[in-house]
Amino acid sequence: MPGEHASTWAQPGSARKLMRVGIVGTGAVAWKHAEAYKNIGYQVRACTNRAVEHGRTFADAAGAKFIATVKELCRHPEEDIVLFTNETVRIQVSELGA
Repeated sequence: MPGEHASTWAQPGSARKLMRVGIVGTGAVAWKHAEAYKNIGYQVRACTNRAVEHGRTFADAAGAKFIATVKELCRHPEEDIVLFTNETVRIQVSELGA
């Protein structure tokens, strides 16, 4: 069960650290991922979406910051992981400065 290990993920001295997540695409799949990340103690810190209003709604609900572009999100210093939930986004890693 994902939630059963949540208490060990962010504890001092734990081998696992709190992971900060950015999400590209804020549709139905992103909501499920955000819930799963929360269950294991990760924090969704930022998101982006082509439809700005949808992205801002998701950001508000997740307690995250809305960031205008994929490139900005991938370069954001407060993200350890960037999850792409939108298969139509095709960007070369070298373009992201990652």
